Amino acid sequence: MTMSSSASNRSRIVELQETLMDKGKRIYKLEGTDLEGSSAEELKLLIQLHQRAIELTEGVLVSKLQALHRPTVAV
Repeated sequence: MTMSSSASNRSRIVELQETLMDKGKRIYKLEGTDLEGSSAEELKLLIQLHQRAIELTEGVLVSKLQALHRPTVAV
Protein backbone atom coordinates (compact mmCIF):
# COMPACT_ATOMS: atom_id res chain seq x y z
CA MET A 1 0.00 0.00 0.00
CA THR A 2 1.37 3.38 -0.89
CA MET A 3 1.34 6.36 1.40
CA SER A 4 -1.07 8.18 -0.92
CA SER A 5 -3.63 5.35 -0.88
CA SER A 6 -3.33 5.16 2.90
CA ALA A 7 -3.89 8.90 3.20
CA SER A 8 -6.74 8.70 0.71
CA ASN A 9 -8.35 5.89 2.72
CA ARG A 10 -8.04 7.86 5.96
CA SER A 11 -9.50 10.90 4.23
CA ARG A 12 -12.45 8.84 2.96
CA ILE A 13 -13.08 7.42 6.45
CA VAL A 14 -13.06 10.93 7.96
CA GLU A 15 -15.41 12.16 5.23
CA LEU A 16 -17.83 9.28 5.85
CA GLN A 17 -17.71 9.81 9.61
CA GLU A 18 -18.43 13.54 9.25
CA THR A 19 -21.36 12.87 6.92
CA LEU A 20 -22.64 10.24 9.33
CA MET A 21 -22.46 12.67 12.26
CA ASP A 22 -24.43 15.23 10.23
CA LYS A 23 -27.10 12.64 9.41
CA GLY A 24 -27.19 11.62 13.08
CA LYS A 25 -27.83 15.20 14.15
CA ARG A 26 -30.65 15.54 11.62
CA ILE A 27 -32.21 12.27 12.79
CA TYR A 28 -31.97 13.36 16.43
CA LYS A 29 -33.77 16.63 15.63
CA LEU A 30 -36.53 14.81 13.74
CA GLU A 31 -36.96 12.18 16.45
CA GLY A 32 -37.56 14.90 19.01
CA THR A 33 -40.77 15.81 17.23
CA ASP A 34 -44.20 14.25 17.66
CA LEU A 35 -44.30 11.63 14.92
CA GLU A 36 -48.07 11.15 15.17
CA GLY A 37 -48.61 14.64 13.84
CA SER A 38 -46.02 14.22 11.09
CA SER A 39 -46.95 14.15 7.45
CA ALA A 40 -46.21 11.16 5.26
CA GLU A 41 -43.44 13.20 3.61
CA GLU A 42 -41.78 13.95 6.98
CA LEU A 43 -41.93 10.28 7.96
CA LYS A 44 -40.51 9.30 4.58
CA LEU A 45 -37.63 11.75 5.13
CA LEU A 46 -36.92 10.29 8.58
CA ILE A 47 -36.83 6.77 7.14
CA GLN A 48 -34.51 7.90 4.34
CA LEU A 49 -32.18 9.58 6.85
CA HIS A 50 -32.03 6.38 8.91
CA GLN A 51 -31.31 4.33 5.79
CA ARG A 52 -28.54 6.70 4.69
CA ALA A 53 -27.01 6.67 8.18
CA ILE A 54 -26.94 2.87 8.06
CA GLU A 55 -25.30 2.94 4.62
CA LEU A 56 -22.70 5.44 5.82
CA THR A 57 -21.97 3.36 8.92
CA GLU A 58 -21.45 0.33 6.70
CA GLY A 59 -19.15 2.39 4.47
CA VAL A 60 -17.01 3.49 7.41
CA LEU A 61 -16.75 -0.06 8.71
CA VAL A 62 -15.87 -1.49 5.29
CA SER A 63 -13.20 1.19 4.76
CA LYS A 64 -11.69 0.47 8.18
CA LEU A 65 -11.71 -3.29 7.57
CA GLN A 66 -10.10 -2.84 4.16
CA ALA A 67 -7.41 -0.68 5.72
CA LEU A 68 -6.72 -3.33 8.35
CA HIS A 69 -6.41 -6.14 5.82
CA ARG A 70 -4.21 -4.40 3.27
CA PRO A 71 -0.60 -5.49 3.40
CA THR A 72 1.67 -2.69 4.48
CA VAL A 73 4.77 -1.83 2.49
CA ALA A 74 7.96 -1.05 4.36
CA VAL A 75 9.05 2.52 3.64
